[in-house]
Amino acid sequence: MKTIVHVGPHKTGTTFIQQQFHLHSTYFRDKGWIYPEVGIPSPQHGHHHLAYHPEDYLPPGSRHHDELRAVGSEAANLVFSAEGLCVWDHGAFEALRAALGRPSLRLVYFVRDPYDTFYSHWKEQIKQGFTDSLPERHAAEFADPRASRLLNPLIDLARYEADDTRISLAVYPYDHLMAKRMDIFATLTETELGVDGHLPPKHKAPNAATSIELTEFLRLLIVTVQAKAPQLTGREIRHRFYALRRGGAFEAVERAFAGAAHLRKSIVEPRQVPFYRDLAEAICAVHGSRLAVAVTPGALFPQGPKVMDYYELDDLKTVAPIRVEIERYTPQVLG
Repeated sequence: MKTIVHVGPHKTGTTFIQQQFHLHSTYFRDKGWIYPEVGIPSPQHGHHHLAYHPEDYLPPGSRHHDELRAVGSEAANLVFSAEGLCVWDHGAFEALRAALGRPSLRLVYFVRDPYDTFYSHWKEQIKQGFTDSLPERHAAEFADPRASRLLNPLIDLARYEADDTRISLAVYPYDHLMAKRMDIFATLTETELGVDGHLPPKHKAPNAATSIELTEFLRLLIVTVQAKAPQLTGREIRHRFYALRRGGAFEAVERAFAGAAHLRKSIVEPRQVPFYRDLAEAICAVHGSRLAVAVTPGALFPQGPKVMDYYELDDLKTVAPIRVEIERYTPQVLG
C-alpha cells in the first residue's frame, strides 16, 4: 500500500489540490485511494490539521494517535496534504510513517519561482492579518535570499534528505506546468496515484488573486481598526470586512482607487542575476532525478523581471475617496 504526502509549499495551488481530494474523496476511494478525514477542520478546508499540531497525532498516547493509526491500518493507499508539512524534517516524516504503521512515504513538493512566491505570500499574509509593508518584507527577505525560506526552496528540500529508502521525494516544477497549461492536480494524481484527476471543481477557485488595491486597503483598514480596538486580530478584521463583499464593498474600494493610480509604486527584481540562475541550476542538478516532469534550468522559472506593486499607507490617507471608504467600513468592522 502506498502513502503519498503532499507537503506544498504555500502558494503552489495547495488549497485547490486539497479541496479536490477532499470533495472528490468518494471517487478516489473507488480507485483505491483514501484521503483521510482525520484532522480536516471543514469541507471548505481540505488540509490536514496534523501538519500544524503533530504533537496531537504522532506520539503514542497523544489525543489523535489512535485515529491516525486506524487510518494507517486501512487496506488502501493513502494521500495526505497540508502546506504546513513543508517545514517538517525527515525525522518528523519518519514519525508519521511509524504512527501510520506504513512501510514507506512518498513526499510531493511543488517548486515555484521564488519571486512570485514571495509576492504572493506577502499578499496572503495581509489577508491573514499582518500589516508589514511590501518594502519592509522585501528588505527582510532579499537581504540574503539564499537564507530565506520563501526565496530558496533548497532549504525546504534539504530538510527531507536522509539515507533512508523508506521516505522518497518527488519534485514538481510548478511554473513549467503552468506555462504548458498542464492541470497541476491532474498531473499529480496521474503521476503519483495512477488516477485521472481531470475533475470539475465543486467550489469557486480558492484563494483567487486579490488586487493590490484591495490588499493595501485591507492593510490600511486593519491598522485603522486596531488603533481603535487593539484586541481585534488582523485576521478577524479581514473576516468581518470580507463578509461585506456581497454588499459591494470590494467594488466600492476599487472605485475609490480610481484616482490613486499615480500613487502606485513598484519594486522590480531582475531575474538575470547569479542567485536566480544558480538556484535553478542547483535544483536541477541536486534534485533532477526527483523531478516528476523533465525540465531544464532555463525553463524551471520565468525569465523576465518581476514587478511587485504596492502603495504607502500614508499616501492612501491623502486620497479623499479612500478615506471615505475607510470611514464607512471601520464602524461596520468594529460592530
